[in-house]
Amino acid sequence: MTDNIFEDALTHLDHAKQYSHADDETIERLKHPKSALEFSIPVRMDNGSLKIFTGYRVRYNDSR
Repeated sequence: MTDNIFEDALTHLDHAKQYSHADDETIERLKHPKSALEFSIPVRMDNGSLKIFTGYRVRYNDSR
């Protein structure tokens, strides 16, 4: 595992494609999202401490 969750997902995608019926073009498109946003979410814990969580929003398609 790496520190980058997207890189981890790409590694899992490479392993999963051998079990998938998806063609190579589909797999390649999944590796390149249209946009990716990373953001921090501060949360006050029950013990009063502050913990920062990282959130992600990745878009592969912008049609509605």
